[in-house]
Amino acid sequence: WSVYLPLTVEVWSPAVVTTTALPAGARLDAAQLTLADVDWAAAATPPTPASRPSSRNWPPSAPTNSPLSEDTMSHTIHSYQQGSSQWHSHRATHFNASEAPAMMGASKFTSRSELLREKATGVPREHDEATQRRFAAGHEAEAHVRAKVEQITGTDFFPVTASCVVDGLPLSASYDGLTMDETIGLEVKLWNEGLAEQVRAGALDMHYVWQLEQQLLVVGAEVIIFCTGDADRLEKMEYRAVPGRREQLIAGWKQFQADLATYTPPAAAEPAAVAAPM
Repeated sequence: WSVYLPLTVEVWSPAVVTTTALPAGARLDAAQLTLADVDWAAAATPPTPASRPSSRNWPPSAPTNSPLSEDTMSHTIHSYQQGSSQWHSHRATHFNASEAPAMMGASKFTSRSELLREKATGVPREHDEATQRRFAAGHEAEAHVRAKVEQITGTDFFPVTASCVVDGLPLSASYDGLTMDETIGLEVKLWNEGLAEQVRAGALDMHYVWQLEQQLLVVGAEVIIFCTGDADRLEKMEYRAVPGRREQLIAGWKQFQADLATYTPPAAAEPAAVAAPM
């Protein structure tokens, strides 16, 4: 005889839980967290132990009293050098901060449909020689501006790439600089007088804003120091998250993800008919 009995295993222990419902991408603070006894066997990923609470990471949307697990609270810092093959491979599998303006329809350089095609086909746009030279000048300016900002602030900034998952979205951001405690990011644009005027006024085009919002989201930074400069000139301002924009950004990426899943490349145009010579 073989006898089978259905069993339900429960393992109850203190863990970190939310005290209020949280929207996707919300920044946590101590007032939103508490300790409670939860069933550790109820989820595939164990909750965050009582001895390891966090106040700087961001779960997907969570109802009140929802246990926070490590896979929904953490981000990853990558050691890829910007521009390397590893960096490009990483970008191909993530929704990147520099792509956020195009996804939101605010980019001056790339349309949303062009970004969809690139992500769906894996074939990036080709850049002409003048654009490549501008990219090279921008990278050179980053080093100069980072050194100037470090001297002004007395803080070290390290160029890094980071990623996290929010509501199933693989988000990523590259930083021209990030402090060791990850509270301050640095974004550098090559000197442009028109952009310098925006920086002086403290009012940036949305073409820049969506990238900054995603940079703040991915590592939970408090502020991004946004600069335009080169070896001789520098204008800078502080950008902080604006209420409502993070929710718009996440909703935009979720729609983009859905559109990407059903993307069909446009049919190639048929060649025009040419009459046979008489």
